[in-house]
Amino acid sequence: MKVSDYCEGPLDGDTGRPLKWWIFAPEYCGVVLYIKVALCSGRCICKSFHKAQYEVTYPFKKEVEA
Repeated sequence: MKVSDYCEGPLDGDTGRPLKWWIFAPEYCGVVLYIKVALCSGRCICKSFHKAQYEVTYPFKKEVEA
């Protein structure tokens, strides 16, 4: 994943754990993927990994590509 794939975050967790979630949506083989990850004790936790169901926005895409 790249900075330009960033969509949202950090978002508070919904399970009571003190995790901050980050949303990325890279394109792979012409398909936009939805990936929701958090860092916990130096490890990456992936909560969601699937084809994006809705259109996503990329707040840094133009800045990075410029």
